[in-house]
Amino acid sequence: MHDQDSSKPRQITPVLFVFALVVILGGLIFGVPYYQNSQQELRDKSAVFLNPLPCDLSTGDCVALRGDISMRLSITPQPLASLQALTARLTLEGIQAEEALLELEGVDMYMGLNQTRLDAIPSSRHWQGETELAVCTTGSMRWRARVTFLADGQIYTSHFEFDAQ
Repeated sequence: MHDQDSSKPRQITPVLFVFALVVILGGLIFGVPYYQNSQQELRDKSAVFLNPLPCDLSTGDCVALRGDISMRLSITPQPLASLQALTARLTLEGIQAEEALLELEGVDMYMGLNQTRLDAIPSSRHWQGETELAVCTTGSMRWRARVTFLADGQIYTSHFEFDAQ
């Protein structure tokens, strides 16, 4: 009879473990994208937005403007494709940036965190970094390339959408 009583806590432990695992995984699956979106919204509210001109980043350069400030982004090789080494190049005119960051995100589907710090090319207005697009099982996918840079304590940002396979 003593053996039956000691077995009851052992049966409850796996149930509690599975419940805790489900709660943690659910928090990661739903919490991480929510946190990233809320952080992006805070950054966007305090950032100066450069207006993107119509373009297709998958086949050419894209430009965004705000007053005397211009930003040109190119990602090669083109056309852009998943799981391929990509080189991002940023050129800034009318402003001297201290830091620059490129984020690649799925427009209609969360594809994980994909941030690339762009490094300044000495004695130039150019920045460069290496990245790649995550694979998508649905074939062609809509992506957003978001560029954020810091200059004189102010955050500037813009984004360009493109399709890639």
